[in-house]
Amino acid sequence: MSGEQVENQLDDKYNALEANDIMLLFQLTKKLLLTSQSNEVLEELIDAFLLFYPQANVQLLLTHEDKKYRDLPVAYFERNTQFENEVAFRTYQTGIIQIEKRSNNQILHIPFKGVQAMYGVLQLSVTNSKEITEKDFEILQHLADVSGNAFEKARLQEQLNQRINDLNLLNDSSHKLNSNLRLTDTVEYMTEQIQASIHSEQVGFFFFNRTGEIEALQGSTEYFFTDASSLLVEKISEKIKQRKEAFMMLDLMKENIQTPYRSLLAVPMIHDDELKGATIVLHTRANFFTFDQFKLLESLIYHSTLAFINSMLHEEMQRLAITDQLTRLYSRNYLDEKINESMQSDMKGTFILFDIDDFKQVNDTYGHLTGDDVIIQVSNLILANKRSTDIAARWGGEELALYLPAVDITQGLRAAERLVSVVKKSTSPSVTLSGGIAYWDMTDSNDTVTKLFNRADQALYEAKRAGKNQVVVQPMYTN
Repeated sequence: MSGEQVENQLDDKYNALEANDIMLLFQLTKKLLLTSQSNEVLEELIDAFLLFYPQANVQLLLTHEDKKYRDLPVAYFERNTQFENEVAFRTYQTGIIQIEKRSNNQILHIPFKGVQAMYGVLQLSVTNSKEITEKDFEILQHLADVSGNAFEKARLQEQLNQRINDLNLLNDSSHKLNSNLRLTDTVEYMTEQIQASIHSEQVGFFFFNRTGEIEALQGSTEYFFTDASSLLVEKISEKIKQRKEAFMMLDLMKENIQTPYRSLLAVPMIHDDELKGATIVLHTRANFFTFDQFKLLESLIYHSTLAFINSMLHEEMQRLAITDQLTRLYSRNYLDEKINESMQSDMKGTFILFDIDDFKQVNDTYGHLTGDDVIIQVSNLILANKRSTDIAARWGGEELALYLPAVDITQGLRAAERLVSVVKKSTSPSVTLSGGIAYWDMTDSNDTVTKLFNRADQALYEAKRAGKNQVVVQPMYTN
């Protein structure tokens, strides 16, 4: 609508208005129609009401919540009023201004609508001494009509811009996820995208292992790797298994879940009709996430699930290639590679070669299945008692190896003796270990992985010969 059209309309329709009021309405109309942000439209509308009625109180009852309006005197039919205010609801239904008389004041309920929809009700509270005239009705109706149209136009433009942004996000994410990222990189990338797009505080990606238990994927935010999250994740994972569809929870406090977070979004990751994992998103504020944000997250996870599955399969294949199937320890080839790398970059290192004592007797007494179980028990004890940087491998048969990069012989000996003690106490049937220890440092530039292995093997032989259940250190020497 042009400025000229508005002015002509005002002249025809509002003959009862004073010239000053007409000029003010014209200026306000022009300003509202040029405003492109919905929150700014509401601000201008409130200012306009207060300009004509300085002593009044203004509130807007809207039908749809938006975080952009939190600093404005806005309430919502669905959550705040629950349609308990009959006069406001009647205004919403009929589209006609209603006056509600109270003991100390009177409230005008003014429909707030555009061409396509009704967006709420404007409430103007004035004293009983204020007489509501035909002129007031004309001013209020005009302001409501113009602002309703301006609000609708701004909302439609905002929704269009948001859809374009969402599509760009989905497109960019699809391209990125199809670039053969490692699983951790994939999770980190998606975590960053979700935090940026829906302003979540915590993002967790999970998969269901072979036993049906849920495990957090590296790249999720730190909260999901703490004990504090375990009860929440357990309860939500059960709901995900039952529903197998996305859901949102507006206030976790009402769910009797002990957590500092209040708002939650959960989206399952389903591939070939099978539940593979899930995404959980959190915020400390209740009712924080909108339905549009929920649908955006659902679309992101739907389009990224295949990339996650492919990354997990790729890493599983890589893991199987370097891992012993029985023990879950690394293969000997992988161990060789890592020690070679360590000799190029570290100043020193310690290698321990273990052998389960009298293993043939275990097989002969209990059978080969029990023998395999003993190897698994010992392997698990090694995994549980090593540092994250140490490399445990199956050397062959009942022989197991542990490499400690950047560790001297004193620390290596303590680690080996601790494992020998733990294995004797913790295995069933009880077995013992013998160990041979070899070490290297930068003082011998001619040392090699093969020489290191040979020294450890010789030390293991000495430990066996000396009575087993012990470790022997083979001194470093130069051939």
